[in-house]
Amino acid sequence: SHQLRTPLTSLKWSLDLMLSGRIGKLEGKHLEYAEILKISNDRMIDLVDDLLNVSRIEQGRIALKMEDMNVVELVNELIHRNQTFARANNVSLGVKAEKKDIAVYGDRQYISIIFDNLISNAIRYISLKGEVAISVERKGVYVRVEVKDDGVGIEIYK
Repeated sequence: SHQLRTPLTSLKWSLDLMLSGRIGKLEGKHLEYAEILKISNDRMIDLVDDLLNVSRIEQGRIALKMEDMNVVELVNELIHRNQTFARANNVSLGVKAEKKDIAVYGDRQYISIIFDNLISNAIRYISLKGEVAISVERKGVYVRVEVKDDGVGIEIYK
């Protein structure tokens, strides 16, 4: 996984340089596609990090960084992060929450990875045009986060 990370990091730096405007301004479709490339590259880096984390879990060396966090704020950040990818796929993203501040205690990084995977998969499997709706609600001592889309779905066998 470390050998995979090196070229991905080099690509990330190049994309960051292109998007910064320091070597020329990108506009229109060029800017949009460069942003999609950056998002995809960041996802690949995250996948490599996931491989490293699986290895750490198997070795019993994973350390969770537990903290209080606002799950509605986290979902809104992930929607913002996935917005370019969604627009490129003709998908609208939205969040519905009963309150703006729903606190949970957990590892922000790993919860973010889970939610990001659910949102990006929902976008990826919508053909032509669609919507991804994320809802956040407190259910007693639990918080329920639901990601709904109008994509192809997964057939459930009973």
